[in-house]
Amino acid sequence: MSSAILFAKAYFKNKSSVFWITVFPIFLLLIFGNIYGGGGEEQKIPVYLSAEGDWKNALAVLNGTFEIRLVQGVENPVQFVLNKTLETRRPATLVVAKADSIDVYSTSAIWGKIVSEAVRGVVYNVTYSRFMSRIPIMPIPVVLPSTPNVTLTVIGANATRASLGPVRITTTLMLVQAFSSGITGVAGLIAALVAAGLHKRIVLFGVSRLKTALNVVAATLIFSLASTLMLLAVAQTMFKAGHLLLNPYVWIAYLLNFFMFAGVGLLLSNAVTQGRAAPQTIITTSVMIFLTFAFISNYFIPLEVMPRGMAQIALALPTSYTASYAYVAALGGTPTPDVLMYPTAATAALFTLGLLLFKPYRKP
Repeated sequence: MSSAILFAKAYFKNKSSVFWITVFPIFLLLIFGNIYGGGGEEQKIPVYLSAEGDWKNALAVLNGTFEIRLVQGVENPVQFVLNKTLETRRPATLVVAKADSIDVYSTSAIWGKIVSEAVRGVVYNVTYSRFMSRIPIMPIPVVLPSTPNVTLTVIGANATRASLGPVRITTTLMLVQAFSSGITGVAGLIAALVAAGLHKRIVLFGVSRLKTALNVVAATLIFSLASTLMLLAVAQTMFKAGHLLLNPYVWIAYLLNFFMFAGVGLLLSNAVTQGRAAPQTIITTSVMIFLTFAFISNYFIPLEVMPRGMAQIALALPTSYTASYAYVAALGGTPTPDVLMYPTAATAALFTLGLLLFKPYRKP
């Protein structure tokens, strides 16, 4: 028993073990508990409606399930949906109702299917079941045409050879890999140099702080790019999603994520180089930051399923902008550069701050 107590004390002195066994499960509980456990006010999915005549009122009953937003004069439905996806940073769905047809456009195969089936339900209720008092219906004197066809168009499904699921997952993993490498790669490499005592050679050879920082970032970027190319090779082999390799917009978002978090990694590493924290502690901290952003920035968990409060936090993060920018590009759209003003400013500020404040060694 005394040996067990001794081992237990040694265990609790290991901050890394305490984090992964104790703190990390609590972190997951807070994240997933709020998302799937009703931890906040639920959101209604925005659905844009462009309707003519009586269908405008008939389809308004969907406002109980979705957040119906009326629009007019949509000349290019595909571009409209892509623009709204970029603007709101979540999948957008447009319903265009005409006298003899109803077309549903969406950047999400899942939400597009849900909305189109809901529209079909309204069409059935209006056309065949007006006598059902439980369902809001149009006044009896209104005469609607025979049942119109409801067609669903998933944006991006024809733009690539791959289905949208693997394309989105591959894009997500590319962006996550970028900021994961940026923070954990930079902090981990510097921590390894400190553990080996190699950072002291910087003083002996007179290497400047700026040059040291840039060399660390460059080495990490090379490793990150190599890992991403391997990911794309597998995505192409398994899912035909390797076309992202030639998409410049996705790579712009990738580089913004990398350098944004590389700056954070440089700032964190000061705690190691100045002797204020153990290397393993900094690595654990960097992983915690990386996972936090991955879970609440529209990467692993879509914004549309988050509670309203958590979604507002996610929308305030610069990484949600890079995610939306890359997703729209992956669907075959051309995202506008103004979306990147905020993440570009955040990247410039964090990376510059990291370079200026980086201290590779402690002065005697």
